[in-house]
Amino acid sequence: MDLDNAHDRPIIALIHLRMGQAAEWELADLRRAGSLNADACHVVRERAYRHYHAAYALAVRTVESGLRMYSKEAAIAANGMERTCGEER
Repeated sequence: MDLDNAHDRPIIALIHLRMGQAAEWELADLRRAGSLNADACHVVRERAYRHYHAAYALAVRTVESGLRMYSKEAAIAANGMERTCGEER
């Protein structure tokens, strides 16, 4: 996986999202088990936050680059339609 590859970024973002969710589930399990050790909970909460933050940053970067990419494709297609539009239309 390559963070500079536009096709890999969404996959990596989803992995971070799932890892953030897994950390939250771990935190919920700690609470249910009555293991409210403040240090342990803080470590798990911080891990969840880091994964969610990475997922968010990658998702935003993916959307922004995708919008730029598709806007270029739309402009190319519009120019192509203009060039190939016949008089009979």
